[in-house]
Amino acid sequence: RALLDRALALAPGHTPTRYQRAKLLESEGLLDAAADDLSLLVESSPAALPRLDLARIRLRQGRAAEAAELAREVAQRDAANAEASRLLDAALSASSTTS
Repeated sequence: RALLDRALALAPGHTPTRYQRAKLLESEGLLDAAADDLSLLVESSPAALPRLDLARIRLRQGRAAEAAELAREVAQRDAANAEASRLLDAALSASSTTS
């Protein structure tokens, strides 16, 4: 992770490096830190992948409404995106059980 941290210190806007670090942080169980990196990517790009990864993390964190919104954004752009549909269903289901 130190190499990714150094690379981002030199080029904070380098999207592939930030995404790699987010995935590494997630795999280490550092969900808040991974979500921070993914949030930066979501803010700077309409790409589906960081949104879906952030939605999955938000679900794991018990933040189903945020997960649903992220998955909905992807599903609205690409109705055939099966992962967006699956995450949206899971987030809506989680929301209904906590209400």
